[in-house]
Amino acid sequence: FFFKQKTAYEIPKRDWSSDVCSSDLTARGGWVVRLGGPETLALPPMPRVFDYAHSSVRAKNLDVALLASARFLVGTPSGPAHVAACLGTPTIHTNGFASALIPTSRDIWLPKLYREKRSGRLLSLAEMISPPFAGDIRGSGFGDYGVELVGNSAEEIADAVDEMFDRLEGGAPADDPAVADVFQNTRNLHIAPISARFLARHRHALLG
Repeated sequence: FFFKQKTAYEIPKRDWSSDVCSSDLTARGGWVVRLGGPETLALPPMPRVFDYAHSSVRAKNLDVALLASARFLVGTPSGPAHVAACLGTPTIHTNGFASALIPTSRDIWLPKLYREKRSGRLLSLAEMISPPFAGDIRGSGFGDYGVELVGNSAEEIADAVDEMFDRLEGGAPADDPAVADVFQNTRNLHIAPISARFLARHRHALLG
């Protein structure tokens, strides 16, 4: 979802798009402009939500204009998210891989969780950004190691939206030094903070 002044946008890959649209995005006075292509499922009618993906006014130039003027973007690892970063638009990166580089410190991200199939144990952050998973941004070989990916829930994304609002309004939570220590100890580059609310939900699994 996009946010321009009071507006937001997003590229849905899952069925949580309606839940996120009906969260505090519109409750805080914003408009949601949902980008994407006509192959996506159409959103049901909702107040202050424009399903641009199924609109007759779709155009490449307008895509860029929306990304540039958004207050912030909620998206998945994709071209629009990278364009938004280049244009200086704060972005919530959802459903990414832990070892993927998030472009700027004004962004926040929610990595997918990695779960052992046999035991159900969630891997720690250190394990997620170390071999054999480090550098894998597709997850194609995870099954060979008995690991499955756990996507972000609608509740986690809605929490991140609230957190982004707080950050933009001057209420940014302090970055957790334990996360920086993990990245430093594994010699990985760390720029954008993990969503503080996501980290609070999964702190025991991710940081021990």
